[in-house]
Amino acid sequence: EVNVGDVVLYGLTICLPLIQSDNLLKIPSISLCYYKLVSTLCEQHSECIFRLLNPDQYSIFLSTIKLGLDNYDNEICKMCLETIQNLTLYTIKQQKLNQTNEKTKYLEHFLDYLLQEIVITTTTLSDLFDTLSGTIYTLICAYPNQFYYTLGQMKQYDEHLSMIIDKLANDIGQKPDYNRKAKLSFTVKFESFVTNLRRIMKK
Repeated sequence: EVNVGDVVLYGLTICLPLIQSDNLLKIPSISLCYYKLVSTLCEQHSECIFRLLNPDQYSIFLSTIKLGLDNYDNEICKMCLETIQNLTLYTIKQQKLNQTNEKTKYLEHFLDYLLQEIVITTTTLSDLFDTLSGTIYTLICAYPNQFYYTLGQMKQYDEHLSMIIDKLANDIGQKPDYNRKAKLSFTVKFESFVTNLRRIMKK
């Protein structure tokens, strides 16, 4: 039986070098189609990404997701966040089965990126807060050690942040477990954290 995800991803692997070298994602119609495709692919066939892409292809693929976060409108940014979230959910499942590999670690960098570059600064992704916080919480569940390391770095950046950072860390706990209720609860707490953080940063 033919796996639809395998077929789509095979075509994508042919296009990835062209996308990277020819800046095709600068063309609006192509970029929208590309991000719709990868968002749907990762929602329905995340395992194909990890199974079929070699490390170099996977690195290029993730670089296009970061490009989407950095340079495009809310529609594409939302699809990129959902892509990260779905890949991370698959990673969490693999972690529970003790079946992680080198590629599952690549997503860890998005946690630091989203916290440092997007939460602290005012960007277009602020308009996608529910999706943003859901993605961050999913990443936290997959990479809690990286999360607490990043919080430590943020505390060094400004000592006035210590109280709200410690409160967020205590609210989440050392080993957060992914589920819908916990994600919704995190969104409320994280919104309060970001509001307080930006208030302190403006002083």
